[in-house]
This record gives sequence, C-alpha cells and structure tokens, in this order.
Amino acid sequence: MYNSLSKEHPISSDLSIVATHGFSELERRLRGVTLKDNPNIHPYLRSKISLKEVAIAELHPCALYVLEENLARVSLLREEFLKRGIDIFHLTTEKSIINYDFQGRLGCSLAPPIVEVSEDDNYLKIITDGLHRVSKARDSGEKTFSIVQIENVAVPLPALPVSWNEVDVCKEVPPSDQKRRYRFNTPEEIKLWQDKNIGRLLTGLPVRFEGDLSSQLWKTRDQTRGEDKYAPWDFPG
Repeated sequence: MYNSLSKEHPISSDLSIVATHGFSELERRLRGVTLKDNPNIHPYLRSKISLKEVAIAELHPCALYVLEENLARVSLLREEFLKRGIDIFHLTTEKSIINYDFQGRLGCSLAPPIVEVSEDDNYLKIITDGLHRVSKARDSGEKTFSIVQIENVAVPLPALPVSWNEVDVCKEVPPSDQKRRYRFNTPEEIKLWQDKNIGRLLTGLPVRFEGDLSSQLWKTRDQTRGEDKYAPWDFPG
C-alpha cells in the first residue's frame, strides 16, 4: 500500500537499548492504564490480555490516515533493531517492552501494537495503537505481526473500524473530521450506551465511583486510545 521510504533516510547508528521487560510487566502496565480525562476508569483492569502472533490480514485500522514521517521512522528503527537481533514486528514474551534512546531522544519505549476485540465491532481485531508499524509491515510483505490482544474492555472504542483502502498516507495530521469515524455523535448516545452496559463499565472501576460517567466519556469522544487518549509508551505509531 505504501512505498518504502527507508532509502530517503540514511541509517543512523545512535540507537542505544537501555532495558527490556517481559510480557508480565507489560500486562501490569496495561491494567494500570486510565482514560486521559477520567483517571477513575481503567479500561483494561479486568480484561483478557495476551501476546499473539496474528495474520496481518485479520487486523483492522480505526484511523483514516498514517503519517509519512512515522512510516519512515518505523523503517529506520526496524533496521537498527534488526542489527541488534530484535525484530520490532515480532516482539516476544521475553522482550515485550524495550526502553531505548534514539537520535537524541532519551527514554523512548516500544511495545507490541495494541489490538482490541469487542462485541461492539463483531469481534474484529482493531488496531488501537501501533498502526504505523502494522502498515509498514503490511506494505513490506510481512504476513504476521506480534500484537497484544485485549478482550473484555470496559469501555467501547470512540472510533469505528475502517478498511485499509480508506487509510491515506499524509505529510501532516489531517483535520479532526478527517482523522476517524466516531462511534458516538452526541452525549445522549453515550448515556444510552452506559445505561445498557453499566455492568461492563463497572469492570473498569477499581474503587466505588459516584458521578455521571457518561459526561466523562464524552470528554474523550474525539480521541482514541494510544498516543491520543492514553499512552503507556511513547512510540509514535
């Protein structure tokens, strides 16, 4: 789908791997993730979380764009990590989080893409974080990818799944109305979802919570998980 941009970016040798962590640490961090505008809700607190190697053909994006710059950075990073015996498209149980410094940026982290599976979208495997990496792998002819699959999430994705042929390569972030297709368009729609799914929503609350959760969810309707909504690591895509 995308032309390789790696030739336009000479390979740098200033990658330094600081530390690696296994899947148990990644799972612990994910269970502690909260919504950006509502720290009371832990969407993955009681979810089923697993590391899987899945067919890329089974994965679905939920954004309508990827950034050219980030695709190029994925290519560059992969080549550098491969020199050190690590394939960032196929991370393992032993190395599920990698802390590294790169090109003057200190304290970077990398983990497998996050894929959510929910009845909200007929159990499709939806990429909520890591779209650039999966996009580059798909373009490069990779057949599988190592992902973190999360099931039984407490809240629905704000964005709806889209097809790969709807994803555009952009030089800059597009306007908000061209970034995603949203599940909810009014606060009333969220309130209706909450009323029907209160049991599911409560699975994301570690303590007793009193208040209008729907108004809190509405605050984040224009954001998705990953780098926009919450980010357990800072890899851009």
